[in-house]
Amino acid sequence: MAKDERVIDRIDKFYAWCKAGGLCKNRSDFERQCGLSNNYIYNTHYNTKNNVGVETVRKIHEAYPMLNVTWMVMGVGSMITSLPDEGYREGYMKLKKQIEELQKYVSKMGI
Repeated sequence: MAKDERVIDRIDKFYAWCKAGGLCKNRSDFERQCGLSNNYIYNTHYNTKNNVGVETVRKIHEAYPMLNVTWMVMGVGSMITSLPDEGYREGYMKLKKQIEELQKYVSKMGI
């Protein structure tokens, strides 16, 4: 672990892992899935007075239970405790497609 690595740096690494694995489209999608405000990672990363709180850690872990919280908070161990089975990813992709279809439908309705 790098001495100057912060929790937000590890969250950013985890986000990159999620994106590479197709679990999220982009940073905004990741933040939305975790219940974080838009641009949370960017704002926290570049605002040295902003610390990541326990509630943020809980939200991320709730959205991505494979995340090793000890790694995220302390930088100890591996980033992932267990990988989701294929059913998890397949189910996620199906739901994602359904949501996109519903968004298109709602958009056409003008709601």
